[in-house]
Amino acid sequence: MILWRAGFRNVLRHPWQTVLAVIGVALGVGVVTAVDLANESATRAFRIAAETVAGRATHQVVGGPGGLPEELYRTLRVTHGMRRNAPVVEGYVQVAGRAGTTLRLIGIDPFAEPPIRAFSSHFSSAKVLEALMAVDGVRIDGFILPGHVSVIIGLKAYRPFFERHRVPCVVAGFEPGDILQAVAMLVAQLETERPGLENAYPRAVTEEGNLKAQHILTQVFQVGDACWRGIGRIPGSGLQIRESYAAYDAGRRFVLNLPEPKTPRGCACGEILTGQKTPPECALYKKVCTPIDPVGPCMVSSEGACAAFYAYGRLRAPREEPVGA
Repeated sequence: MILWRAGFRNVLRHPWQTVLAVIGVALGVGVVTAVDLANESATRAFRIAAETVAGRATHQVVGGPGGLPEELYRTLRVTHGMRRNAPVVEGYVQVAGRAGTTLRLIGIDPFAEPPIRAFSSHFSSAKVLEALMAVDGVRIDGFILPGHVSVIIGLKAYRPFFERHRVPCVVAGFEPGDILQAVAMLVAQLETERPGLENAYPRAVTEEGNLKAQHILTQVFQVGDACWRGIGRIPGSGLQIRESYAAYDAGRRFVLNLPEPKTPRGCACGEILTGQKTPPECALYKKVCTPIDPVGPCMVSSEGACAAFYAYGRLRAPREEPVGA
C-alpha cells in the first residue's frame, strides 16, 4: 500500500513525465513488433525463393563418387510405393572456348518433379480473374489477390479488372495475420456494399510495383497462352520468352514431345478451383486421392485446395442444428 501511494503521488506530481514514459514504452513495443514482422516476412520470402529453386524435398539420398544404382529409383517408386520422389543427376562441365569457366549441370525428370518442385510457365493473374468471372453458375463475392505477384506488378495492374467488374479485391500477404486482415477487409466491403481495391500487404506491395522488374519482364517475355491446372488453357494469361532470348528457352533448345495435360478421370479439380464444388464433393477425395498418393493437382501441392482441406477440414466449427420441438 505504501509503495502504491508513493507511486500514485509521483504520477500526480509529474503527469507529463508519466505520459511520456507510457508513450515511450508503447513506441518501443511497436518498433520491436514491426521489426519482428519485417524479419518474419523476409524469412518467409527467402524460404519461398529457396523452395522455388531447391524444391520441397524433405530427404535426399546422395551417392558417393560412383553415384547410385539406377534400380534404386524404381525400387523406391514401384516396390515401396514412394511416389513423391524424383531423380536428380548433377555434375560439373567445362565450357568449350572459355578456359576456366565451370558450370554446374543438373538433370531432372520433368514428369516426376511436380510434387517436389513447382515449374511456373510465367502466368498473368488478370486474365485468370477474368476467366473466373466468366464461369457459369459461380458467384464470386471477392478476391484475395496474391501478394508475391503483386510485389512485382503493383496494385495498378488490377484496376482495369476492378473497374470493369466492381467486385471486392484485397491484396494479401502470407502470414496468418495477413490472411485474416484481408478477409476482414473483404467482409467490410461486402457489408457496407462498397467494393474496392485495397492493399493489406503495404510493407511489400506498392501502387506501381517493382518498375525495374517490370522492365526486365517486358524485355525478356511476351504475352502468350498458358494452361492452368484444373482449369485449362486461358488465352493471353501467360508469358513466353521473346525471340531475342530464344537461346535461353529450354522449350526450344530441347526437343520435348510432351502430351497435352489431361484431367484424370473422375477428378473435380477444375470445379473445386472455380468454386463449383468443395473437395469432399469429388468422387476421388480421400478414396483414391490422398496427399500420399495424389491424383489431381489440387492434392499434389501442399498448398492445393484438396490437400489443405484434407489436413485442416476437420478443424471446422460444427454446424449448429436448429432447435425445435
